[in-house]
Amino acid sequence: MTEHIDYNGTSQDDESHSFLILFASETGNAQDVAERIGLEAFKRGYKTRLMAMDAYPLDDLVDEPLVIFVCSTTGNGAEPRNMMTLWRTLLRSDLPTDLLDATHFAVFGLGDSGYERFNWAAKKLQRRLLSLGAMELIARGDADDQDFYGIESAFAPWLSRLFEALSATFAGAGQHAEIPVPTRPEPRVIMTVPDQPDILSHHMAALKLRSDRGRIPVTLKCNERMTRADWFQDVRRIEFVADNDISYEPGDVAVLYPENPEDDVNWLLKRMAWEETADVTYSISASNPDWPLPSEFPATATIRQLLAKHLDICSVPRRSFFENIRHFTSDEREKEKLEDFCTKEGLDDLHSYTTRPRRTIIEILSEFKSVTIPPEYAVNVFPLLRPREFSIASSLK
Repeated sequence: MTEHIDYNGTSQDDESHSFLILFASETGNAQDVAERIGLEAFKRGYKTRLMAMDAYPLDDLVDEPLVIFVCSTTGNGAEPRNMMTLWRTLLRSDLPTDLLDATHFAVFGLGDSGYERFNWAAKKLQRRLLSLGAMELIARGDADDQDFYGIESAFAPWLSRLFEALSATFAGAGQHAEIPVPTRPEPRVIMTVPDQPDILSHHMAALKLRSDRGRIPVTLKCNERMTRADWFQDVRRIEFVADNDISYEPGDVAVLYPENPEDDVNWLLKRMAWEETADVTYSISASNPDWPLPSEFPATATIRQLLAKHLDICSVPRRSFFENIRHFTSDEREKEKLEDFCTKEGLDDLHSYTTRPRRTIIEILSEFKSVTIPPEYAVNVFPLLRPREFSIASSLK
């Protein structure tokens, strides 16, 4: 029988085995790593709090005994947008050098060694924490997107070292019980049908206001490939026309909010047997307040809306996708294959199956035919569909 992981932890009243995980991410890779750390912690009997750096109340940092930081580096050394507030606060010149002398920490960085300032955000964060008196639990981990296995090459050994250090750190704080494996997490969200129509209308109005704020409807005028058809990079010149005047300055970016193709959404609804409830409106909330949902995630939506606008069902999946769907297959051969993908020995097979041919989530679910995901687990399984930022190349002059 499959055990379950409670997102509230196995020792709900025991804060001695608790720690904080903060992540800063642009594309979702750092968030995925942070969540994998949190899930591994639950399996080992620890309680965690997990949130984006910009969602954390920074005044509380001095009271944290242990913090795990996971951050990516964007471009040539820039920190992600949701790290900027924390970084500016830590850089204040009036902070005492012993501000964090009661805090232990570890940093895992994600970057690309093709850039000169490889993992610069993680390196800067590590140095600043040390200069404020914080104590490093283990050496910084540096994941390199250029590596053959990508993040996995650096993450697996770093994760092992982290929990060895945690075990030693908490050795004097009593025993913690590990959860039997294989384990299946509880759903990340609670989905309920509102009883009162006025409450539902209020939620839908708030959702529309939030989704429309700052967005400008435009019409696609040109989508031209600038690189040769046989070149590995697909660089495009895209032109939009807006009905209303738009003002922008040099250095501004255009943020595009993608949606999944309607045919793919309909296919997945049918494949998962979600068609009957696809257009039921649910109130959606985090199942654990210590693992809050992103601020931009809708509080009210249908399953169809989640798949169309909020969850990425067409990307090449990360390893965590397979770690999740292995719990929802009824076929032993498929289960064995999925579990092999989740092992160190199965990295070659996983790379050959997904990364090299760029096989997408939709394609994988069409091949693993016995996988049936309950709708409340969609947020566990599918990554968030993130906005894309593009440099504005034109001029108003």
